[in-house]
Amino acid sequence: MDAHEVDRVVVGLPLSLVGDDTPWTAAVRDFADRLADRSGREVYLLDERMTSVLAERAVRSLGLPRHERERKTRIDTAAAILILQAFLDRTRRQGTEGLQSARRHGDTGRLAIAPTEAAE
Repeated sequence: MDAHEVDRVVVGLPLSLVGDDTPWTAAVRDFADRLADRSGREVYLLDERMTSVLAERAVRSLGLPRHERERKTRIDTAAAILILQAFLDRTRRQGTEGLQSARRHGDTGRLAIAPTEAAE
C-alpha cells in the first residue's frame, strides 16, 4: 500500500437484498477490522447490494463473446469499480461525515456501512 500511496481502503459489505447480514458479513467485517489494524489505513465498508447485478449487465453490454463476458473475474472487477465509484461519489457530495472507519471505536465494536448508489 505504501508503494501506491494508498491512504484509504473501501471494502464491499455483502448484505441481503433487504439489508440484513448474510453468512459472509461477519467475515468481511472481521477482515476490514484486521486490515485497518495491520495497515494503519482507514477502511470503509460499503453496502454492495446489487453491484454484481449491475456489473454483469455492464459487462454483457460490451458485446464480448459469451465465454469472455461471463468470466467471474471480469464481473468481479466491474463490481469493485462500481463500489469504489459509489464511495467516491458519496464522499465528493458529503465528505466522509457519517462514514466511520472499520476500526473499532470505544466499546461499541460497530463498523460503518454506507449504502452504495445501487442500493439507495
